[in-house]
Amino acid sequence: MIADVRRKPTSFERVLVWKLSRFVRNREDSIGYKLLLGRHGIQAVLMNEPIDNSATGQMMEGIIEALDEFYPRNLAQVNAVITRSKAVFEHLRYTGDSFIRRPVICGWSD
Repeated sequence: MIADVRRKPTSFERVLVWKLSRFVRNREDSIGYKLLLGRHGIQAVLMNEPIDNSATGQMMEGIIEALDEFYPRNLAQVNAVITRSKAVFEHLRYTGDSFIRRPVICGWSD
């Protein structure tokens, strides 16, 4: 699509976008592509997220883009924690150890 936009003359006036998260993966690319489309007189029309050109609409678009950028990064962190936890539990199962320890009473232990 971007290659078609860069060709002169372009054969379309609008780009239909289902969701912002499907358009680009980060805010920098979103800004760049929207500027490129605007320079060529092409309008990006959001199908599933109706956002107008008002100040509130621009703020909402920025929030949606920030959330769309946050989601995969957060998911990667959660997956890393789950992977480490699985490794710890597998090690404990293999060694026969556990997290539960008997309490030390009055300085004496078994």
